[in-house]
Amino acid sequence: MNKWTYCLLLLLATLYWPLTARPQACPLLAPLPDSLDLQTCTSYYVDSSKLLAYPEVLQRPFRPLAALGRKQLKVFRYPTWLKITLYNPADSSIHAYLDLGRHYRITLWRTGARDSLLNGKIVARASRAFRLHYKYFPVELAPGQEVQLVLRIQNFAWRNADTSPELIVPAHLQRQLLHNIYGSLGRLFEAIATIGISFFLFLFTALQYWHNRDKIYLHYSLYLFSLAFYFLLSLEIGGYYDFFLSRLGTGYFYLELLLNQIPIVFYAWFVQAFFEMSRRQARIHTWLNRLVVLVLGVLCAQWVLLGLGHFALARLLFLLLRIVSFVAAVWLMFMMYVKFRHINYAKYIILGSFLATVGALLSTSVAALKNAVPSLTSNTVVFARVGLLAEFLFFSFTLGLRNKQIEEERNLAQTALSRQEAENQLMRNQLMEAEIKALKAQINPHFISNCLTAIKALIQKGKREEAIAYLQRFSKLIRLTMDYSMLSEIRLKEELAISKLYLELEALRLGKNFHYELQIPQGMPGLGFVKIPPFILQPFLENAIWHGLQPKEKGQKRLVISLEEREEGIACIIEDNGVGRDYSRHKQTKRQRASVGIRNVQERLELFNKSYLTHIHFQIIDQYAPSGQPAGTRVQFFFPY
Repeated sequence: MNKWTYCLLLLLATLYWPLTARPQACPLLAPLPDSLDLQTCTSYYVDSSKLLAYPEVLQRPFRPLAALGRKQLKVFRYPTWLKITLYNPADSSIHAYLDLGRHYRITLWRTGARDSLLNGKIVARASRAFRLHYKYFPVELAPGQEVQLVLRIQNFAWRNADTSPELIVPAHLQRQLLHNIYGSLGRLFEAIATIGISFFLFLFTALQYWHNRDKIYLHYSLYLFSLAFYFLLSLEIGGYYDFFLSRLGTGYFYLELLLNQIPIVFYAWFVQAFFEMSRRQARIHTWLNRLVVLVLGVLCAQWVLLGLGHFALARLLFLLLRIVSFVAAVWLMFMMYVKFRHINYAKYIILGSFLATVGALLSTSVAALKNAVPSLTSNTVVFARVGLLAEFLFFSFTLGLRNKQIEEERNLAQTALSRQEAENQLMRNQLMEAEIKALKAQINPHFISNCLTAIKALIQKGKREEAIAYLQRFSKLIRLTMDYSMLSEIRLKEELAISKLYLELEALRLGKNFHYELQIPQGMPGLGFVKIPPFILQPFLENAIWHGLQPKEKGQKRLVISLEEREEGIACIIEDNGVGRDYSRHKQTKRQRASVGIRNVQERLELFNKSYLTHIHFQIIDQYAPSGQPAGTRVQFFFPY
């Protein structure tokens, strides 16, 4: 073997020896320092199979932990085993505490002991080896005793292991715990204030939703509740971590992921409901729905990956979702400013969202830079809490403004309703007066006198049966007139029945020279439910007979009532072939009653339309022969459905 081969072997041995050398036992010389670094007497093994148990793992090759230097051990994927050997050369017993850092679950076995000890963040206090803090294990060594400690570290997440286990004396541990508790009082006050404010606002908005069933309060209350529960989940004072949630075990991580991401969903729903995006901005509404689906999909994927043990992929998805959520938040704030800045209280929603986003960004940045810049605060979550508290302030102020505006609008609506009720009452009074006027003017005294005269003439001529029939129709018309005059509305077919009776009586009076006709299509559905004011056709029939047909000296006198079904209602047409309005305009005194009757109908229709929110109207059309001579009058009514 030449000298170069010898040198190469020596170099390889020098490099390989620290990785295979067995750490020696650490002699604990009295007096012990406040804290003793145990790195030189600690070895480690990473169980990539996740199947090894104690003491089977002792047959595996452990490596010296000191060979890692200041590097951290990646233990978020596999269980990591540590082996620490301690020796007490003194004549007195040693009582100390082993500090292994912040981990989720640590199991410790001691040589000669039958049971193992547990500690860690997700281990309930009743099951911890040291109940005052989840980091420490008590260690006792008799004089001359050598003890081998074997520990399994399980983190179930993406935490790096502390590579510097330490042994701490009780006095120093007591001072350290008191220092931690006193140093955490500020954080305790800050955390309790945030949790208290969140729960108070949650209860308030939940009561608001229960009171008025407005979905804005439902989504905002769920948003507040999820954030309050998340703050409670991350509450840590001294060694008391997760007061209520440490009993969940590994379920803690599923809940932590849920509370990290579900507030995004509730916030998106709140913004959608607040700005009524489904109606005002359908495109933004659609994109927010896609964001909600993405968040829920990523959450389910992370749960599956955690269940399968793929913590690195779960962490990668978590980080990618953080980036997407930040970009979406910036985009949403920009779109809210562009689309809704004209709304007077939208600026407070945008400002609150901006402060919460900045707070979350600062917390994430400080946490990432804390190792590189030791002077940065260790309380990284304070920025997120302050940002969210500012958001709560602006959101609550905005909801208060919205409530005030709704209350003012409700008061205005109530005032308008009262004013409208007063106007309706006035219209009802006017309608009643108009109905009374219509009743007084309904039956022309000349018509009654002529009917009675006709009955008398028939009796004198011995036409007893005709006189009885005439009298029966006349009495029926009077009875219907009295009955319907007490109503504000009747059906169209009832109005046509009155008109037919009136025309029958006039036909008996005028003789065979007068002919009338009712052209009503069979099966017309609107006759039974179209409502109109009573006696609005009779003045036009009377006007057509007395001022149109009766003055006509030559030819047959003809009057037709026809109905036509239209798309939105029924058209009623009254048409005669009389002398027309031009002839009767020269007889002003004779037309005075007709004008009053038509004017009464016009007033009644205006009041009826306002009271029943309809639009009944009529139109009078003069008809002319090809020679230019008046050829009658046409009245067109329209009755909406």
